[in-house]
Amino acid sequence: ERYFNGFYDGCCFLPLYVFSGDQILVSYFRSSSVGAVNHARSVTKLLVRAIHSKRPGVRIILRGDSAP
Repeated sequence: ERYFNGFYDGCCFLPLYVFSGDQILVSYFRSSSVGAVNHARSVTKLLVRAIHSKRPGVRIILRGDSAP
């Protein structure tokens, strides 16, 4: 379902993508009725737990980017 977003002045979706280099790890589709930051923490926590369950002790560095 799509919603009008006043910031973008139109109906849109706010996808959340997480990459490791060129490899996509997460593609989470959100409607624009939520804030752009919504679900980012939950998705990140789940991803970090999943990585640490397979590779305990691995160092994870997170960087956040957004398009204008």
